[in-house]
Amino acid sequence: MSQIEYKSLNEKDLIKLCKNEDCLAFDELTVRNKTQLFHYIISKAKDESTTNDILQITLIKAWKNIKKFQGRAKILSWLTKIAFNAYYDYYKKKKREVSIEAFDLNHNSDKYSHSLSGGNETKLGLVVEDPFRDSKIKELNQKIKKTIDSLSKEHKEVLELRELYGLDCKEISKKIDCPYPTVCTRLFYARKKAKSILKRLLKNE
Repeated sequence: MSQIEYKSLNEKDLIKLCKNEDCLAFDELTVRNKTQLFHYIISKAKDESTTNDILQITLIKAWKNIKKFQGRAKILSWLTKIAFNAYYDYYKKKKREVSIEAFDLNHNSDKYSHSLSGGNETKLGLVVEDPFRDSKIKELNQKIKKTIDSLSKEHKEVLELRELYGLDCKEISKKIDCPYPTVCTRLFYARKKAKSILKRLLKNE
């Protein structure tokens, strides 16, 4: 079926195809509802980058659970509920991560300050520069490169296009000729995998 034929289908027919794992049908549903979803999420998140992240999560969850959709309401209503839950979960996780990072930063900072001549530099109000800063940055960049190179070809491709070239999912979809929801799914798991690998590399320092 061509893309033009998908555009001519009504919502119910597209949903039936989606339940048979037709990702192009889901792509068409995404095109029809993406703008409304984006406006709904940004009205809460107030930030375009965060909104795009939550929108990706919403579409991934929708694709995974499309077979559970009962059709009692419009697909947009169902997608909006998923978006609300995704927004809530995103900020709950973000808040927890910030709390942990703040604790680690304070803990490490205190420990580092205390180790400098018994903490006298802190008491005297002196600023102590880290002489190994440049080498640490270089080492971190090497670990990030190693992390990206460890990903599968598909995950590496979408992650580089998003993070290095700044393309959004729609642009990546056109560039690599891959359905929009598939790109969103790949990017989601690429980030998750990369985060896990980098965390392990940093832990083994």
